[in-house]
Amino acid sequence: MNCVGVFVDDFSLLYRLVALLKEEDLPFVVVERWEELPDDAGVVITTPAMEKNMEASSGGVEREVITVSGEEDLWVAVLKAAHMVEGGRGFVNIFVGVDPGKRPGVAVVGDGDLLRVFQTSHPDDVVGVVRGVAEAFVCRSLVVRVGHGDIPRRNRIINALLGDGFVVELVDETGTSHGTRNTHVEAAEMIARTRGVRVSRPLPINPTEGELREIQRRSRIASGGRFTIGRELARSVAVGDIELEDAVRLHESRSAGNARHPVGGDAVGNEIGGKKRVKKKNIGPGDFS
Repeated sequence: MNCVGVFVDDFSLLYRLVALLKEEDLPFVVVERWEELPDDAGVVITTPAMEKNMEASSGGVEREVITVSGEEDLWVAVLKAAHMVEGGRGFVNIFVGVDPGKRPGVAVVGDGDLLRVFQTSHPDDVVGVVRGVAEAFVCRSLVVRVGHGDIPRRNRIINALLGDGFVVELVDETGTSHGTRNTHVEAAEMIARTRGVRVSRPLPINPTEGELREIQRRSRIASGGRFTIGRELARSVAVGDIELEDAVRLHESRSAGNARHPVGGDAVGNEIGGKKRVKKKNIGPGDFS
């Protein structure tokens, strides 16, 4: 099983699949007919339509078949194929480490070996990555270990994982950086290798008053001292529904819209503490102190 056979009839899927295989540095061959597959293509990625026209074995050669229906299936298919090409061994324990943040890092450690690392684009992507890992690798036990930092995003990730039925541990990251600022994926590997405390029920994502005030303080800095976002926007930032930068832009956009349609002729409604107050059109650094 030295290479991956690609037998796909959808050009857009083929284009994306080839890109992913190259990213994984996997040897592969693209064929238009099943008979063209070389003997060393022990795993084949194909589509349901093409699978109907082929057999799982040809000329005495046994092949593992992975079927993809859309782009959302591709990366898991490539992960499976890579694991098979590398030997396809099963594991006793797999630990998935997650470094929470705006773009969480994910690392997969199987029986002490680092298997894969991922850089996700959003906290909500983590549960999908873990699903893919669980589908691609065979193991007796899979535990997801999540770092304790960035509480709102951390709790959101943990709750999604618990909702999918995964075993989750909360890991104290203190001391894992060795005095340097690691990337999310490097931190995720250390988290995967660190024993944590089992999380048995969903964690609260209701921000405290102090957390809301801190987000509002940071919004004032982000706006260059021009304004402070309201509590509702701050709460949305705290629970991970929106990023701080987007909240600042949204507040500014709302204020600009109100300025074009002033209340009472010469005033504009601005959001302060979740309420509306009448302020002047010209917003200065001292207006929201």
